[in-house]
Amino acid sequence: MGTFRQILDAHPNPCVVHINFVPKYANDAFAVFSGIETAEDVLNLETIKVLFKKSHWAEADQRYHNVIELGIPSPRQTINHTDMNGNPMIAEITDNVIDWEGQKALCTFISVVTDRIQREKQLINLAARDELTGLFNRRYFIETYNTLIKSGSI
Repeated sequence: MGTFRQILDAHPNPCVVHINFVPKYANDAFAVFSGIETAEDVLNLETIKVLFKKSHWAEADQRYHNVIELGIPSPRQTINHTDMNGNPMIAEITDNVIDWEGQKALCTFISVVTDRIQREKQLINLAARDELTGLFNRRYFIETYNTLIKSGSI
């Protein structure tokens, strides 16, 4: 277990290990991601559910149950996240079942992708506008028209 913890401690991406949302391990990157002072403070939480909106709890419970019961990693999910200090960000999360001191636990890996998503939106916007006038271009109108046709709106 020591080597695993050393790897996670040194990793720059947030990681938390929990059993039914009770934190068993968190790296410093997870504490920063959550807006909490230290990884030790994360471990003092009764549940990591306090780190996300109550409206997402049922979905999180279902995801946890599916991963623990099926024993396969969850598909990557992109979420909007606001840390405890009110800082918004976009993150991708994956969950894997691991053995944690003889118990099934979930190891949640997080990648903050806010900058990448914002760059992609900017590139999409640039591709849809005329460089000189800033007006939407032909490509934008064709794509919008095709989307409306497919959705049955026109």
